[in-house]
Amino acid sequence: MTYMHTIKVKKLDGKWAAKLFWLETQDNEENKAMGKFRGNTDGVISTTYLESTLFHAVELVYTKAFQFGIQESPHKIGLYYEEDESENMDVPTEQDLEEIKAEAQKRGWDHD
Repeated sequence: MTYMHTIKVKKLDGKWAAKLFWLETQDNEENKAMGKFRGNTDGVISTTYLESTLFHAVELVYTKAFQFGIQESPHKIGLYYEEDESENMDVPTEQDLEEIKAEAQKRGWDHD
């Protein structure tokens, strides 16, 4: 099963970037019967450019995941601000964090 589990967002100069993290699990009886061992893979789908709104950044990676056949995790997807000191990203304001929380709640996802 291949599923998305986390989306991390960043902000730079008032615009948003998003990364969607996915995981594929191969631990099933059919694979074991064929002599295959567990072979999990994971990956990231990210925006190439900064988007004007949080919604657009999240929607781009989320829609692309579905185009690749990646489904939502049976557990809630997490939507979080990713702080990265090595990059020149904005420090999230309370308004940014509230916007992320509202977007996560609208979609039924985790945000804490």
